[in-house]
Amino acid sequence: MAQKQSSQGLIKPRWYDGPLYGWFFDPLEREKEKIVSSFVTPGARVLDAPSGTGALCFALAAAAKEVVGVDASPRMLAFAQKRKAALAADNVSFVAGDMTALPKSLKGPFDFGIISLFLHEVSEPLRVAALTGVASLCKKVVICDYAAPPPFLPGLFNTAVEYVIGGPGNFPFYRDFLERGGACGLADRCGLEVLERRTDRSGGREYCLLA
Repeated sequence: MAQKQSSQGLIKPRWYDGPLYGWFFDPLEREKEKIVSSFVTPGARVLDAPSGTGALCFALAAAAKEVVGVDASPRMLAFAQKRKAALAADNVSFVAGDMTALPKSLKGPFDFGIISLFLHEVSEPLRVAALTGVASLCKKVVICDYAAPPPFLPGLFNTAVEYVIGGPGNFPFYRDFLERGGACGLADRCGLEVLERRTDRSGGREYCLLA
């Protein structure tokens, strides 16, 4: 899903943040949660940025020692905090912050950093800032995003979703992300090694483990 950028390059909250996202989109992300969880070793310290509603954080918390979620949206953070209280997830915490300039309060190293469905939403300089920032705090990074090049039918569906929900203002970021080789292309430009790459059942999303 596309996010709007301010003139300063920071991510603005979106109209569907919070309960609406949790009600509609989170149930569609179960496969993502399983695949990302399969990369993370038990007892790990994990950074999830951006963390959204916290759904992935709570999925990882079952095996992780600690999970820290970072998000710029007040509505996402408020919703995640309510879920944390309801689930009594004591090893999960949330921090307000922008992906392109992670809060200095974060203390590394983390064993894993997760970047899920964010990099296609922003310009190339912000992608580089986000990935290098997470990589500086984490021993390994897992990226979940659209596969590049995209398979035909899933690619058509993803393109339609990004254009309709993200709008024409954000659509160029999505196209640029794919044209530059997606997550693996970005990893190469940031000097990171791709240790493993998987796709979901449709082939429309890829999951890259970087170091």
